[in-house]
Amino acid sequence: MVARPYIEKLKNMVYNKFTLGIIIRILVLVITIFVFAFLLYEYNDVLINFNFAALLILETYFLIRYVNRTNTILTNFFIAVSNSDTMLSFKRKHAGKSFTTLYDQLDRINNHVQQVKIDLNNQENFNKLIINQVNIGIIVIDDNGSVKLLNDAVFKLLDLQVFTHLKQLNKILDGFDELILKIEPESQKIIRVVIGNDIRQFLFRINLYKQQSQMFRLISFQDIKFELDIKEMESWQKLIRVLTHEITNSIGPINSTIDTISNFFVDDTTVSNKTIGELDQKVIDNAVKGIGIIKDRSVGLLNFVQKFRDLTLIPIPEIVEVGLKDLFERVKLLFKESLVDRKVELNIKVEPESLAIMGDKVMIEQVIINLLKNAIEAGGEKININANRSIEDKVIVSIWDNGRGMEEDTLENIFVPFFTTKQEGSGIGLSLSREIMRIHKGSISVSSTPGAGSKFELFFK
Repeated sequence: MVARPYIEKLKNMVYNKFTLGIIIRILVLVITIFVFAFLLYEYNDVLINFNFAALLILETYFLIRYVNRTNTILTNFFIAVSNSDTMLSFKRKHAGKSFTTLYDQLDRINNHVQQVKIDLNNQENFNKLIINQVNIGIIVIDDNGSVKLLNDAVFKLLDLQVFTHLKQLNKILDGFDELILKIEPESQKIIRVVIGNDIRQFLFRINLYKQQSQMFRLISFQDIKFELDIKEMESWQKLIRVLTHEITNSIGPINSTIDTISNFFVDDTTVSNKTIGELDQKVIDNAVKGIGIIKDRSVGLLNFVQKFRDLTLIPIPEIVEVGLKDLFERVKLLFKESLVDRKVELNIKVEPESLAIMGDKVMIEQVIINLLKNAIEAGGEKININANRSIEDKVIVSIWDNGRGMEEDTLENIFVPFFTTKQEGSGIGLSLSREIMRIHKGSISVSSTPGAGSKFELFFK
């Protein structure tokens, strides 16, 4: 592209000079023919005829040589350029003025192409230097799995000495190459592998690009085990805080009540147990009341444990086709009285109306129920449930309300088991919803603004 002006200039100059050279040589040849014909007719001398015949042969030879020489020069030049050979040189001795000018222009283009080649090599080396500075592994493979480009991080992360084909990854993990090739373009997947005595969790991303009618895969990956360990530890800490809080809230009153009941049966003056005769009706009533409190707290703690068990023992889903329009209408009917009592307007929009997902009908319905219940209790007067298919061909279900919204610290904890801001809340609804989405290979996200409402989104593959 850069050398095009030079090529156009060369083409015009060569064409003009070449045309002029051909015309001159043809004119000389024609004049010679006429002179030869005249002399042949007037004198018919053998010596003259022989000399002019030889002259015609020589002029014809030089004409053909002139044409072929120009074609040969240009052909050799463009063959050299197409083969990236920029060391071609032209001998100017006895070349003639027209060919000397041609050689000068060809050398000029040759030097330009050579400079472009140097610039491209410098840019390629610079790009390699950049990608070798990052800690993310980068691999480019063709349709056959052959490695066309990679950076130093690949050898470090995968602990490899040589890497020329994707199948070499199977030495690390059986079927490793197939796991990578199954990743959808523009998506990502976590693959856990054991390298030596080290467990690594790689986050792989795949992109496709086409170059000169050939398709390539750009594979990027990084070890996120450290980040996952931190998130896991934070999740455990949050869960332990909630569990400790809930158990303390139950065990504390039980111990206190037991101490109070014990005091009913102890004589303060003698510091000994009272006899049956010393017990009055009031002591008995208070003891029974205390035992009732112990029972209530024990039942509450038992229910808490049951909820924890329900959260961790979700059954295997029964996958069927679930029509979203019918599902939303059925859930709306379940909340009909609550919507009327709280004067909440519920709008449902499914595009297209036949939109469906593959999943466990009961589980998905439970997720919608949990989210709609929260939206109703958010204190707004309007709720929208929308479902559509994204550009990436994923089904997205969004539930939006214009209620009180949530603060940032609440948003960080709403998916933590047993975390709740409600007086009578169990704190497992959203945790259960996220786990259901996870086993359906989907996800759930939330965004909220205090005083402006909240929006939950469900993403189904």
